[in-house]
Amino acid sequence: MGYDWAADYGRTYLMPPALDDWIGPDHPARFVRSFVERFSSKEWQIEERRGGFGRPAYEEELLLKLWMYAYLRGIFSSRGVERACREMVPFMWLAGEHRPDHNTLWRFWTGHQRTIGRVFELGLDVSREMELVGLELQAVDGTKIQACGSPRSMTTREQLERRRERNHQRRLEIERAIQQAEEREKNEPEVGGLTEELQNRKRLEEKIDELLEKIDPNARQNPFEKDARPLKGCGLGYNAQAMVDDTAGLIVAEAVVSDANDQKQLVPMVDQVVERFGQPAAETLADGGYNTERALAEAEEKNYEVLVAAGPGEPTRDDQKPYHSTRFTHDPIRDVVVCPAGKDLTFERTKRRKNGTEVRIFRGRECRHCPVRAACTRDPRGRSFDLSPHRGAVMRQREKRGLPTNRQRYKRRMPLAERTFAVIKRQLRFTRFKARGLANAALEWNFICGIFNLKLLAALPLPA
Repeated sequence: MGYDWAADYGRTYLMPPALDDWIGPDHPARFVRSFVERFSSKEWQIEERRGGFGRPAYEEELLLKLWMYAYLRGIFSSRGVERACREMVPFMWLAGEHRPDHNTLWRFWTGHQRTIGRVFELGLDVSREMELVGLELQAVDGTKIQACGSPRSMTTREQLERRRERNHQRRLEIERAIQQAEEREKNEPEVGGLTEELQNRKRLEEKIDELLEKIDPNARQNPFEKDARPLKGCGLGYNAQAMVDDTAGLIVAEAVVSDANDQKQLVPMVDQVVERFGQPAAETLADGGYNTERALAEAEEKNYEVLVAAGPGEPTRDDQKPYHSTRFTHDPIRDVVVCPAGKDLTFERTKRRKNGTEVRIFRGRECRHCPVRAACTRDPRGRSFDLSPHRGAVMRQREKRGLPTNRQRYKRRMPLAERTFAVIKRQLRFTRFKARGLANAALEWNFICGIFNLKLLAALPLPA
C-alpha cells in the first residue's frame, strides 16, 4: 500500500551535517569560491588590515564572493544579498553561515572599487592561460543601459530658479505669519507648526541652491545624473560598449560612455585590446553605427583591420541609390569629381565641419541640362560634393565590405556581440545601474562583464 511523504519537522541527526555537503560539486558557488581563492590579497589589491576594537569585521574576500555570486544570480542590491544570506542555501554556504547586513555589503562595494574592478582583469588572465582568447575575430557593439536616476527628475536651470523663487516667497509669507501670531499672542501649536514648515522651506531652498551649482545652464538634465543622456527606448541612460572574442565568446574590452551613439568608439575599443593583449585582433567587426570617415581613417592609420557595415543612408546594393555620394569618384590629376553620369564637378570652396575636419566642396556646372537631375539633386545651383581627406579610407572599406568572403565573415557579428547583450540583460537580468554617475556606471559595467566571462568559464576547469 502506498503512502505520501510528509515533512518531519522534528527530525534530529546523530551526526551533524557538514557545511560542505550543502551544495553539489559542480555548483556555480563553488566556482566563484575557487576563483576568488585562486588569487592572493595582493592580486585582488586588498590592503592588509590590522586588528582593532569592536565587533570583528568580515573578510573582504568573503564579501567579494557574495557580490560575485549575487550578480551571477541577478541580485544587485545590498538588501537583496543580505536577504539571500539568510534564505538561500548557496549564499549561506558561500558566507560560511555568516550574515553580513546590507550596510556592510554596501560599504564594501563603495570602498573597494579597485578590488571589484579586478574581477574582469583577473578573469582575462585566466582566459589567456587557458588559451581562450584567439585574437582572430572580434566584434564590438554598444547597448543602452538605464541609469540609476529617473528621467522624471530632469529639469532646466530656469525651472529650478522659478521653483526657488516660489519657495522663497512662501518662506517670507510664513515668517510674516509667525511674526503676526507672536504679536497677537496666539496659541503655541499653530506657531510651532509654522516654525516647522519654515525650517523645511529653508532646507528646500538650500537644496535647490546645490542643484543650481550642478546643472548645466544650457541643457535639461537630472542634476544627480549629469552624464546620463535621454536614450530612445531606455529613458535616461548610458551607452555600454563591449568587444567580444570569437574563440570562446569572452568579453575582452568594455567601456561606458555618455554619447548617444557609437560613432567615436571603434578605435578606442580596439586600443583597449591592444593595451591588454599587445596586438589587435586579425579582424574586428562592427555595425553601421561605427561607420564614420574619421573612425575608418584612424583605424587605417593604426593598421587596425576592421570590417564595418554600411553607414546610415549608404547604399548596400549596386542598384540602390545610383546617385549616392559613394558613386562619385575623384580624379586627382585633373582635381575634379566625376558623377555617375560622367559629368565633372569642379572645385568651389573649402569649409570646416563641426568635428574640425576641413573638406573641399565641388559643384556641378552642367546639372541644369542633365536628364537625370531630378534623381540626383534638388539644388538649383547644381549637385555639390564634399571631398573629405578621409574619403580614401571610406572607399577602401566599401570595397573590402563587398568581397564575398568578408560578407560571409560579417555574419559572425550578430551571434558574437548581440548574443552577449542578450545574456547580460535576460539571463543575468542586468538592465539598470544601481549607483549614480558615469564613474559608478563604468565600475558596475566592468564588474558585470567580468561576471559574464566567469559564467562562460564556469563550465571549464581552471588550470592548476
